[in-house]
Amino acid sequence: MLQRMAKKYKYTGALEFETKEEYNVKIKEAAAAYDEFRPKAHKFRETYLVQIAEELAGEDGKEVDFHLAQLINREQIKEHFRRIKRSEGRDRKGGVDKVMADYDKWEQILRKEIKLPDEVEEGTKLWYDYIQDFIEDTEDITWTMEEYCNSWKKMKEDKASLPGIHTTHMKCLDSATKAAEVISRLALIPLLTGYAPKQ
Repeated sequence: MLQRMAKKYKYTGALEFETKEEYNVKIKEAAAAYDEFRPKAHKFRETYLVQIAEELAGEDGKEVDFHLAQLINREQIKEHFRRIKRSEGRDRKGGVDKVMADYDKWEQILRKEIKLPDEVEEGTKLWYDYIQDFIEDTEDITWTMEEYCNSWKKMKEDKASLPGIHTTHMKCLDSATKAAEVISRLALIPLLTGYAPKQ
């Protein structure tokens, strides 16, 4: 995580320290640098927004002031909603860090062999009931080449699909060709076998 952040913010200082004392010295230096920078932060932000506005104006020929006003307005709206979330106590980020998979336990959950405690909230109970509502019979998974090719027509072209292959390439597939047959069969392998080839 530190390496990713260092790369993102172009940080070139040390990421590891020999002693706790050395670490504390660096923390104090960083805090002092931050306190010095903070009063000037809005000026740096303005300069950055002006640079973006100039780039946008160069692309579409509209006035720099027009783009700058839009960028500032967008920033104000974001800050407005940030304040609302903070006041409602919703500013804590709760993304998933990692998942520890205990497959035996999940099997018991899906087979309704584990009973939830009474104090569990209603939403969790509803989710618990929902994931257990499934048919255990084997399901026949297959599709025709026409169905596979047609399924790509619904995909948005500004979203990524496969490395080196664009969604537009998939949309251009002719279901009557050998290429369509190969690609549709390859896409079916993971669903039929549970094995996903690396390439």
